[in-house]
Amino acid sequence: MTGNRWWHALFATTMAVLVAVALVNLPGGTGDEYLALAAIGVLVAAYATFGRRGFDSQRVGFVMIAVLVVCSGAAVRVDPSMALIQCIAMPLIWCQLQRTRDAVVGNVVIVAVIALAMAGYLGPSASTVVQVVLIEGISLAGSIALGLWVSRLAELSAERARLLDELRRAQAEVEALGCEAGSTSERERWAREIHDTIAQSLTGLVMLGQRARRELAASSALSGAAPIAEKSPRAEGSALAETLELLEETARQALVETRSLVAATAPVDLGGGIAAALERLGRRFERETGIAVLVSVDDGLSSSTRGRIAAPRWSCCAAPRRGWPMFASTPEPRRPTWC
Repeated sequence: MTGNRWWHALFATTMAVLVAVALVNLPGGTGDEYLALAAIGVLVAAYATFGRRGFDSQRVGFVMIAVLVVCSGAAVRVDPSMALIQCIAMPLIWCQLQRTRDAVVGNVVIVAVIALAMAGYLGPSASTVVQVVLIEGISLAGSIALGLWVSRLAELSAERARLLDELRRAQAEVEALGCEAGSTSERERWAREIHDTIAQSLTGLVMLGQRARRELAASSALSGAAPIAEKSPRAEGSALAETLELLEETARQALVETRSLVAATAPVDLGGGIAAALERLGRRFERETGIAVLVSVDDGLSSSTRGRIAAPRWSCCAAPRRGWPMFASTPEPRRPTWC
């Protein structure tokens, strides 16, 4: 109701002007002006009780327009100056009748009623007919032209609002895709950095450990020392060999973990489907870590499961290389998830 307060103010102002015109014509009139005042009173009462809800309810709007047409015809029939009621009646019809066709028909009906009422008051004559036709014809043409123009503007505004909503949704999707692409690019960069720095350093550390052990073994052989494996654990050379072996083992484990992190972090191209992507991920993980990976994907969908995606099953078996961790993992398949 508060959104139509300007309409309420305009309706009250127009009714006040009509009452003033009727009161001015009352002293020199025939007393029929009281009937015009009564018609205006009925119209004001109808608008105040239920007519103002016609902007929101189509049914109430039809009832209000019917009352408006009857009261307008009655007021003009006793006082032609009451034809000023068209100033509020025609715009009100356009606002309270939602469909354009109904609004045009409503304008034609109220113009016809007012024209007949005016002709009945002035009497049947050629000049009266011409006068009434000109006045009401111009009023009807102006009302329809302005109503169609405003209705078109309202339709364009609604279409523009819809397009703006779609544009905002598209921009939000593009922003989300941009954030996802940025995250993927950042993960790729970190994977390259780890592979080019930490992994290379750990590889060099493993090689240095192997070199140190070989040099220690050669030095022990040249000096006539006993083989490292046969020396007492308390001997200095054996302790150093065990330390070097532990160093190499630790470096190997760190290298495996680093390569696993790189293989798991780098994104996989989903071209060809999820099954092919999982196969590529398994091969890359096996290549980087040396761990044998077996990927088993159940992507067959029967007619009863169409529209569902079954969670893939995968398993990793033990690595064959010495010094690398061995593990086996077979995640329990999850229930299919509806798309």
